[in-house]
Amino acid sequence: MLAIFILAVLCLVLELIPIFATSILLIGLELWLVFKKGHVWFRDLSEIEDMGK
Repeated sequence: MLAIFILAVLCLVLELIPIFATSILLIGLELWLVFKKGHVWFRDLSEIEDMGK
């Protein structure tokens, strides 16, 4: 979450992409990282063992 915050600050201050695109990007990143069935890298290791069951 800290990385998303830093990305948001950098995008807003440096205006790398428009503000509306920054907000959509940040919402998408938060959903991707926080969602329970998100990417395998962000899951608890005990859940990975139970994936095939």
